[in-house]
Amino acid sequence: MASITKKLGRYYVRVRRKGSRTLCKSFGRREDALRWSRQTEIDLENGLIPQSSYLFLDIINRYEKTVSVDKKSHEIEKFRLKGLKQSFLSELPIHNITQSHIAQYRDNRLELVQPSTVLRELTLLSHIFTVAMQDWGYELTCNPVSKIRKPPPSSSRNRRLEEGEEEKLLHGLNQITNIWTKPLMLFAIETAMRRGELLKLQWQYVFLEKKYVHLPETKNGATRNVPLSPKAEVRGSNPLECAINLLIYSYIYDFFDFSLLSKNFSFDTDLTQ
Repeated sequence: MASITKKLGRYYVRVRRKGSRTLCKSFGRREDALRWSRQTEIDLENGLIPQSSYLFLDIINRYEKTVSVDKKSHEIEKFRLKGLKQSFLSELPIHNITQSHIAQYRDNRLELVQPSTVLRELTLLSHIFTVAMQDWGYELTCNPVSKIRKPPPSSSRNRRLEEGEEEKLLHGLNQITNIWTKPLMLFAIETAMRRGELLKLQWQYVFLEKKYVHLPETKNGATRNVPLSPKAEVRGSNPLECAINLLIYSYIYDFFDFSLLSKNFSFDTDLTQ
């Protein structure tokens, strides 16, 4: 979008486009200002303006629409992309981002989240730069993420509920109005299944007679069978209970938003209170 203003006998042109810096120029004649603004808009539309004009936000948006959307982890990855859009990196032209900026982003995030979370975010960042360079023709000197130290992955967790914690957890769940959260958490406790695995569970993979569910697609890409404990088996033994308690994909996945769980229950709830 172009705008022309007159000041002290000269015409000042501003051409703005979402995701790119504003281009400005002044002219002595209005006709020249109009001609330049029209040509600049055409050049922007055809990608003829130097790539250094494009903000990293523009790259993130393109990645989300053309690359991330085809990943099986898209529902989870879109939250990481949203975080990148809100970071200071999104405000920088892509060609200006250096390893120092990435290191600053890493250090900022390490103050808020676990190293394994930061490591996943850096992996995503690195892939965005790789796609921009290899597929979209952005002529960067290097992938800045490859130049920084990566945080070590967090140790695997083996903590179990201690005495009295399950009662406190159930008390907290009873305060939640979302009808899906409590059965989801109860079934998760009995099966140790991940959130995504629970929400993608389908009837064809539930074997009540043999007392297990089959997971054809897991976080690490491998399949596995999950035994149904007596409590989990009871929750899965009745079709009506299954619709509510087992959270079968064909019933609820279309309208269950991953963010609802985060809004209604925090996985970091302090059970010591």
